[in-house]
Amino acid sequence: MIDVYDLFHSENGEKIPFSVEEDGVLMEGELLRLDGGIQMLIQHFTGTYQSPCVRCPKKLKLEYLDYPSEWLYYEKIPVDDPDVFAHLKIEKSRSGVEIDEKIVLEQEKLLRLNDSPRCEQECLKLDESKEPENRPMAHLKDLMQ
Repeated sequence: MIDVYDLFHSENGEKIPFSVEEDGVLMEGELLRLDGGIQMLIQHFTGTYQSPCVRCPKKLKLEYLDYPSEWLYYEKIPVDDPDVFAHLKIEKSRSGVEIDEKIVLEQEKLLRLNDSPRCEQECLKLDESKEPENRPMAHLKDLMQ
């Protein structure tokens, strides 16, 4: 949780920097006070993840895509929006005013994955001409004859 008490009680347009690091992933940017909420402006997102190649079973170590993005934390959830669960809320308690950055971090990890990761050099493609050895439903074709 990021403490935003001072920002929440400041004038609109006030900015403060933030930085969150978790499991080797770094998210940096600014928090901006707006009327009715706080906007999280993500300027840098760095880290690596593992994913298989789409053409072969080789595991690849890839970097997350780095581009600016923004999220809005609301003081009060809008009542006219049908999707009330799509909004991030500013948490107010006796201990202070906070926003939960972990929800955004997990969403950003998913949004910044490479669509179709491939090996850099020519990899061995799966041989489609060869019949698979394990065919658990092969006998079903005989039922249709």
